[in-house]
Amino acid sequence: MDLYLSELYFESQTDHSQLYKEATQAVLSFCRDRNIHCWRSLEFEEYNIIEERIRQSHVLVAIIDEYWRSSTWKGQEFSYAAGGRSAQDHLQGKAPHVRIAMLVGDTELLSPYLGGPVPIVVTRTISELYTALRGAYSL
Repeated sequence: MDLYLSELYFESQTDHSQLYKEATQAVLSFCRDRNIHCWRSLEFEEYNIIEERIRQSHVLVAIIDEYWRSSTWKGQEFSYAAGGRSAQDHLQGKAPHVRIAMLVGDTELLSPYLGGPVPIVVTRTISELYTALRGAYSL
């Protein structure tokens, strides 16, 4: 069962907070320890590739900070994972079983991202993130 990690990469990772970096490493460690394939969205791919990877995934984890929230590409990933429309053909998305939003700093999850038939777990700490990941893979 694959996991899709919605993250935003910068040449200078110093732009991200320490919690952002720790959350990314926590997801990667969780996947590595359980032999779960992790699709990372470090750099922009064509939407058809992004959407295929999301369809193949059991869980989508979005590590959300102010940079992530400013990206229309990241918003499209999260919406598609909730069963939203494809950026390519405007057909309904096939959502993963669970969406996990790790909110970093003072970031809030905007109301458009809260809808959809797919459960969403909102976390703010590494401990909560691990608990959500363990719960998602025990379904």
